[in-house]
This record gives sequence, structure tokens and C-alpha cells, in this order.
Amino acid sequence: MSQDALLDLPKVVMTGRFWAGIENHRGIVEYSADKIRIAVNSGEIGIHGRNLTIERFNRDEIAIEGLIFSVDFGVPYLEEEVSQ
Repeated sequence: MSQDALLDLPKVVMTGRFWAGIENHRGIVEYSADKIRIAVNSGEIGIHGRNLTIERFNRDEIAIEGLIFSVDFGVPYLEEEVSQ
């Protein structure tokens, strides 16, 4: 089993700026053509772009297509986490 699955961490895989897959998610918080927010164990992941669509959604993965401008992690980090 992979380390991200063992630690229940999200795994984000991107292909260029047109496809993103997110594993270890907790569901969709917000969905529009410009923004998709996904709940993960450590907070949220935001995908911002244009013409965003959900290509696949199941308990293991969410796959998103469209022109992706940015991906952000919606949880503040702690100074000591960065220094490790």
C-alpha cells in the first residue's frame, strides 16, 4: 500500500493544465465551471480554472477536466511542518 494511502493523505496528480486526479478525498464541497473544492482529511483542495467538469467521481478518486489555472490547499500550515 502506498504511503499516502497509509497516512490518509490526499494525492494530487496532474497532466498538464487540463486534467487533475485527486485520491483519498472526502467528497465535493463546491462545484462550478470555475471552481471545485474537495474535502480531504487535512482540509480542502481547491481547483480553479475555466470549463471545469468532473470526469469521474467515486470513493477512490475524483478526476477533473478543463483549463486549470491553480490548485490550492485550503488549510493553513504550521511553521514547524515546513521546517521538517
